[in-house]
Amino acid sequence: MLTKPSFYALLFTGFIWVIIVAIFVRNYSFFRNSQPDKLIVVVSLIGIIVGVHGLLLLGLESVYGFNPMEQSIFRKG
Repeated sequence: MLTKPSFYALLFTGFIWVIIVAIFVRNYSFFRNSQPDKLIVVVSLIGIIVGVHGLLLLGLESVYGFNPMEQSIFRKG
């Protein structure tokens, strides 16, 4: 599975997601005081990234049998 491009695409979108959260936390006051049209653009971009990340997870689960919830270290049993 580590040789498949979709796995690396999933890691890349996850990395982008972490960067966006860090930027948002560090610049919270800027986003709070921004104009509504800029907030719409930011929220739309975050939505696109979350959607692509979810589609990649779905693809990995259906094609390769990878389910991160089953492979989690927090799994009981």
